[in-house]
Amino acid sequence: MLFPMHQGLAASFVFTGLNAFLLQYLQATATGTALNETALPAGLWAAIQANQKTIDLVEGVRVAIDNLDDNQREAVYLAAQDAHMVRQLLTDPTSAIPMVPESLHAGLKALGFHLYSRTSDLVGVIGACGESVQDHYIRYSANPPAGNGRVCGMCGTEYLAQWRANVAEGDQWRAPYDHLLAKDSYPLFALHPENLLPVCRTCMKRRSWQRTFCTTRQVSGANHLIRGTSAQSHGCQ
Repeated sequence: MLFPMHQGLAASFVFTGLNAFLLQYLQATATGTALNETALPAGLWAAIQANQKTIDLVEGVRVAIDNLDDNQREAVYLAAQDAHMVRQLLTDPTSAIPMVPESLHAGLKALGFHLYSRTSDLVGVIGACGESVQDHYIRYSANPPAGNGRVCGMCGTEYLAQWRANVAEGDQWRAPYDHLLAKDSYPLFALHPENLLPVCRTCMKRRSWQRTFCTTRQVSGANHLIRGTSAQSHGCQ
């Protein structure tokens, strides 16, 4: 298994909210229905709409979905509906990975990256979701049992960013967050809170691990994760 999370540790509120938006938007656009704002944190959609770059990328995804045929739009809806339980995908090689049509991949990749790296820092988005990424990092790195400790969420053997004495929590250095399932290959999971973990400097340097941690193959027309040497070394068993 991957380094276990403390059961009482809530996932990042901002990543949870943006992930809900992304999946809800894909399902609504694929079915030609209105976005279900009640499934999102109050005020999140308004905060997203206030940022022109984000809206431009959202519009690009809408156009790409509109250009799909009925079967492809249904595939998008089902993929968004099934895009959950990241750790199950990593530990069960028989679990099918939800995928989107190739013509949608580039637009969804661009939107997912922007939501993850830019939109998550917007004041309105933070206010709607109830915390910033830094706030989550403080909760995550707190000593057990409240948090997981200042230990890397991927290898579980190295400390995260160095803790500085006599510096307030909010001003401490924050370790970077990285994806278990690479966002470039699996943009449906770019915002999934289980797919984003604070990582140590060593794991961050090994960015190529995302290509070898768990590899993909085609089995009966569906993508599956399989265990490899690197997967075992990182605990994906």
